[in-house]
Amino acid sequence: MADHGTVEYATATGNDLEAHEATYENFVHLATIGTLLVINIVIGLAIGAVANHWGVAAGVILLSLAIAFRGLISGARPHRGDDRAVRAGACPHRLKPERGPAPRQRVAIHDRRGVNAHCGSA
Repeated sequence: MADHGTVEYATATGNDLEAHEATYENFVHLATIGTLLVINIVIGLAIGAVANHWGVAAGVILLSLAIAFRGLISGARPHRGDDRAVRAGACPHRLKPERGPAPRQRVAIHDRRGVNAHCGSA
């Protein structure tokens, strides 16, 4: 029979939040590229089947494969909305008008209490 002793749980040491975020971003990137690739392949097949233009369909499919491959290799990410606070390196709660381009930085993460880890405000 099974031993019914006390259960011991292992605890992780260190903070792997950056690795977790990187893995999540890579997964979302792969899912986005894959979804767009499938949509383009379906469009190419629809062009070939409906209009009987299989040369155009092959071109659309090959072009979408090339673009998807380049997107996966380069790791290019689409622009995600208004990130003036991120580029300015300021707290998003105290945003001032932008005066020219500034280097991009990571978005501050709110913890469970709703406190912004970057600026300490809610």
